[in-house]
Amino acid sequence: ILVLWIFLAFDSLCFAMSERVVLSNRMSFAQQVKDPNTIYEIKYDFDLKGQSVNLPESAILYINGGSLKNGLIVGNKSLISYGGGSMSVELKGTFRNDSFDITWFGAQMSSGKELFDNTAVLNLALKSSGNTGVPLSVPSGIFYHDGLVMPESSAIIGSSINGSVLRLLPSSRNSNITIVSNNCQVSDITIWGNDKNQRFDLSYDEHEGNGITICNGSRIGYNTSECTNTKIFNLIVKNCGNCGLALLDKHKWVYN
Repeated sequence: ILVLWIFLAFDSLCFAMSERVVLSNRMSFAQQVKDPNTIYEIKYDFDLKGQSVNLPESAILYINGGSLKNGLIVGNKSLISYGGGSMSVELKGTFRNDSFDITWFGAQMSSGKELFDNTAVLNLALKSSGNTGVPLSVPSGIFYHDGLVMPESSAIIGSSINGSVLRLLPSSRNSNITIVSNNCQVSDITIWGNDKNQRFDLSYDEHEGNGITICNGSRIGYNTSECTNTKIFNLIVKNCGNCGLALLDKHKWVYN
């Protein structure tokens, strides 16, 4: 606890002492992010247009009402601070964050009859988690999607087993989560299938309709051959059309 407090206090001190620059909407994002140890406040919308942008060392991206989209951001001992807005970009490199909240990537909670399809933003967030080794945090609420694929070193951690819910869209036949590589984690969350709208039948492939599928990625078009050090704990898995947990290619994986 003391070590964590010191780390958070150090980051807060760095945030307070760093020079702060509000990025202008008259120049591109890449043109303005040049100096190390600087807070870059994002109040406007920036389209990276497919560019890869390398952040200077120890830069802080403070997303404060603006957005980043359509590109790749490579961190260098970087930190993301969030005050509203979104970042529809892929992340690589090193980041000092303990986690990335899925809402930062644009994930929306659903309530009532209005269902938001979060498939694209959640899979982008998972790719960023795998690239950086920073886990995704899922706040309380129900987040609908059409199937998620976890690449190597990605992690999904809910805020509570009953509060955080990843739920399949009613039309989906996919597994809720498919793990296709090494060093992944899913914990402290509810995995919810299609309830009455998804029923098991013989037309299902063995990797469809499951709560969590662990398999050789080549089954679904990924160039991976094993899943080792997979950690799955403290879950509720319910209302799946096929299996709650499907372990395929058993000679290829090791579980804890």
